[in-house]
Amino acid sequence: MSDQELYNKFRPDSFSEIKGQEHITKLLQQYLKAGTIPHSLIFFGPPGTGKTTSARIMAKSLNPHNAGMIEVNSAVSGKVDDMRALDRDISHYPMEGESKTYIFDEAHRISSAGFDSLLKTVEEPPSHVKFIFVTTNLDAIPSTIRSRSDLHTFNRIPNLVVRERLQEIQTLEGVKLSTELIDLAVEAGSGSLRNAIVALQKIMVMYSNNETQVDIVKSLGIVGPKGLSEFCMAYIRNDVVALHKSSNCFDPTVVDPVRAIHSLQQFLLDARLCLLDADYLKVSESNVEFFLSGLDQSSKELKEYNIQCLLYIFDMSLLLEADMSKTTNLKSLINRFVIKLADSRA
Repeated sequence: MSDQELYNKFRPDSFSEIKGQEHITKLLQQYLKAGTIPHSLIFFGPPGTGKTTSARIMAKSLNPHNAGMIEVNSAVSGKVDDMRALDRDISHYPMEGESKTYIFDEAHRISSAGFDSLLKTVEEPPSHVKFIFVTTNLDAIPSTIRSRSDLHTFNRIPNLVVRERLQEIQTLEGVKLSTELIDLAVEAGSGSLRNAIVALQKIMVMYSNNETQVDIVKSLGIVGPKGLSEFCMAYIRNDVVALHKSSNCFDPTVVDPVRAIHSLQQFLLDARLCLLDADYLKVSESNVEFFLSGLDQSSKELKEYNIQCLLYIFDMSLLLEADMSKTTNLKSLINRFVIKLADSRA
């Protein structure tokens, strides 16, 4: 296995390698082909979904020389004086090539005064200059900048796409993990391919050192699709003993309970939507395939019963989530949640 950070080693070098954002990469390639690239673009979306990578690919497509891409860490250089200094540099042509692309990473960290100093240049930039503002917080970008920019919204990457990429990476790294371990990395990613690859690397290291799956789950701080599936299936099958046993997956000493309940809620939502429309499985954020395969859906009545069970667990989890901010004794709170579920089956 490589000593290099896997998310850097497997960072895409072309738009065709960007996963799960075809609605954006296709349009950017059309811009390049037609020579009609907007002078200012905003790449907005969750972390680890390809925003900065896409910005770099765009910059290199316009000018393959290093002088053609200027990356600005807005968290460090986002003050008005920094923007004024940058504004003075913008008018100069690059030492090589014919264009310069300024990439503002974490653009939401630029100060209000900094944005104000950039506004005139963003509105009427030199012909050789492009701007790309990369952000996870669109509301923090002033409307004056947004109205003068071409907005591209990056989505969370579907689990199916993430899983396929992780399987490719493990094969290239000469490692063979079980499906369950791959699914843990997918869940840890929460729609972020970068975060999933980071989790995959951690799992590979722990697996090579013969760590148990329990230790791996604890290290990642997640429940895992197997635990969620067993918990929901126990409730649907009215197996109170299995329900209490499977609730150990929410143990605060093993996982972050708040994150675990959020995972449960997403799992319940995705499973319900898949029961209503099988095609939803392609874009599901949770790995619900194994769970769905174990459900009896042989009649309309049984399918409706399954959906109602999932909705009840979801409603109870919302009450649990609301109570979590009121106490530090989360283990007792989760036990009460499970007892209430069990009582509803009596």
